[in-house]
Formats: sequence, structure tokens, C-alpha cells
Amino acid sequence: MRNGTGNKGEWSEVYAALSIWYDRQIIGSTEKLEQDPLKRWAVDMVNVPGHLPGTKLLIRDNQLIIEQNGISSIWFSEQANNEKDYLLQRIKTSTTRTFSLPKDSKILGVFKKCTDESPQTKADLILSVYDALTNQFVSRGFNVKSQLGARSSLLNASKRTNFRFKLTPASQEYIQGYSPRKCMPDKVSASALEWISMDAQFKANLELIDSNLPRILSWLLIWYYQYGTNCSFCEATTHLEKQNPLDVQNPSTYYSLKLQEFLIACGLGMSPGKPWKGNYEADGGYIIVKNDGALVTFYLIDSELKTRLGRYLLSKCFLDTPSTTRHGFGDVVREEPGDMSFIDLNLQIRLHEGL
Repeated sequence: MRNGTGNKGEWSEVYAALSIWYDRQIIGSTEKLEQDPLKRWAVDMVNVPGHLPGTKLLIRDNQLIIEQNGISSIWFSEQANNEKDYLLQRIKTSTTRTFSLPKDSKILGVFKKCTDESPQTKADLILSVYDALTNQFVSRGFNVKSQLGARSSLLNASKRTNFRFKLTPASQEYIQGYSPRKCMPDKVSASALEWISMDAQFKANLELIDSNLPRILSWLLIWYYQYGTNCSFCEATTHLEKQNPLDVQNPSTYYSLKLQEFLIACGLGMSPGKPWKGNYEADGGYIIVKNDGALVTFYLIDSELKTRLGRYLLSKCFLDTPSTTRHGFGDVVREEPGDMSFIDLNLQIRLHEGL
């Protein structure tokens, strides 16, 4: 966000920061995005590294304080409440995806003091959250998703998310007219495609979650490009449970859990091209801005909320088809020697509109 102009998703991150600052707490979420009043944690600092670098929204002695470059200023609670409510209305009523605030806006006044330094984290918000076990406030990173913005991606498409498949000789005559924006011809069965390779770094990251995960995702891609359009992960999981390609003893649990772990990792910092060590860059979890402006949180420190997050993502994520030319997939490639044919299929994951 530059010069006080941003899209609805970016403004939603600022709204979430102001709302948490004003409320002085985060509240847990159910799988249906309802607030769980039994799960709440006090907050005494909010930072928005991508949009307010170097700025801290503090709560000290029940006062709301903005600290920038060692200089502090106090906001009254009524003022903070009015500003966050005003921003919410601007987000909800804007007819364009990107908009700016009036020059006399107090929020914009804060932005004018910001630097252009790049954030050192992928987390949208950094919160100082109270930990009852240590009786201290600890710093946690959270990602923000908004029902007020455009449909977002959980895993962006790139050439690194291509999976390569070998075609059996019997299938090659039917595949020539294949377009990945359409379903594969019925004569090309799943058994006609054999997954053989993918980006080495992405594969290594997936294997940290489970050694079988690359193969599980390859089966999902075959099924999606053969039969599906905007295929939800719930549908994909049901397909895997029925087919049980790994012949596990508890398919109704195994595939669902592995895909939930994968989606959580994608949402909290794991990316295809960067070495991943199994830790989450947004180690706090997810904060969701609902249509009515209420916030709900999937805080990973709470195992029940982490389980809810996995189930929530499984129900809201779907496979989608990106540009074939931009990402270099979908064409049948014949290679010598051996006269074998191959095709790349791309993995892209989006969240449904309205989350």
C-alpha cells in the first residue's frame, strides 16, 4: 500500500489491526466463523509490517498509543472506534477494488509517516498476545483473510507448481486434442497418466509434511483435470477416500488430515520455491474479517482451533486452472530417446468468495 491507497484486502488488514487495538483482544472461531467466547486472549501491541512498518499500536494502562520512530501519541477510544468503523464502511461501499482515504483522515495521517522498507515477515499482522502459562505477552504473526475483498489464492500458480506425468502408449492417440481448461477425454483414464517428477524444492517441502503428499496431490490433479471444474478439496478428499490409492487402513481419516496439514502450511508461510523447515512464518494463525466487520481467530497455540482451521480450509479451498501459457503446462511433449510423451499439470489453490 502506497500513499494511502490500497485494495480491499489491504485495507481489511488495517481495519483488523485497528479493531484488535480497540478491542484489546482476539477471539477464537468456530468452523462456521462464529466467535467462540470461551477462547479469547488479551493483546497489548499490534503491528502491520506490510503497511505500517516501524509503527506500533500499543495498549498501555488502558490507553491506546501510536508509537512511531520513538514518538508517541494517544488516541481516545472513541476516536479509534470511529476511525475503524469509518474504514469498514469505506471497504464495504467502495465500488472499486482499490481506493484511498480523504486527506484529512487520521488513518491516512499515520500512513504519511510510514517508510518504504520491506517487511521481514509474510505475516500480515504481528500481535503481542497474552500467554497464561508464562504470564507474559508473546509476539505472534497472523495472516488476515477478508470476506470483504476479492477471492484470494492460498497457493499461487507458477512453473514450480507443475507436476509432470508420463502418458502410456495407449493413451497418446487420444490426448492430442486435450486442453487443460477442459476435462480430459473419457478414453484417457487416470491409469494412463503416471506422475514422474515435479520441482525439487516444492517436493522437498511437501515431504516434510508427509512423504506421500506429492503423490497424493498428483492423484488430485489427474482427477481434477479429467473430471472437475472448480473442484473443492472436500470433493477431492471424498474421491481419495473412495479410491484409497495408497491402500491405507483408515482412508476416511488419513487423506483428510494430510490435506488439512498441507493447506494450513500453504496458508501460513510454506511456498513452493523457498526451503521450508516445517515452521509457520505466520506462527499465530489466521484472522478472518467477516462481512459485518466482526473478527474471528484461528489461534494455533490452541490445538482445538488449529483443528478447526484445517477443517475450515478443507471446506473453503478449491482447485483452479491458471493460465497455461504463463505457467507452461498443458501441452503434450514428446521426448527422444524412447519416443515417450509427457504432460505437465499445474496446481493452483484458491479460497471461495466469501470464504
